[in-house]
Amino acid sequence: MVHTVLGKLFEACPDLDYARPIGSWSKDEITEFLMVAFDLIQQAVEARDLTEEQVVGKTNADVTTRQMNGFVGNPRMTAAELNDDCPF
Repeated sequence: MVHTVLGKLFEACPDLDYARPIGSWSKDEITEFLMVAFDLIQQAVEARDLTEEQVVGKTNADVTTRQMNGFVGNPRMTAAELNDDCPF
């Protein structure tokens, strides 16, 4: 999902100087970037879930889990997806 939204993320935060290292960004700049990124990622996950429901014609356990997690404010991911590519 993160790779999917990168182009839109840059468009959504045009005032950020992407040529500067992230370590030199202010707290406000980092906060804005992360809030926009989080929102775009959530939208991408919701679109994936909706498409999956339409293609399959019914919800499966993963889609239901993602929807329930999103409803209560948690990441719209299953436990298996949270552990995928975990560096530790």
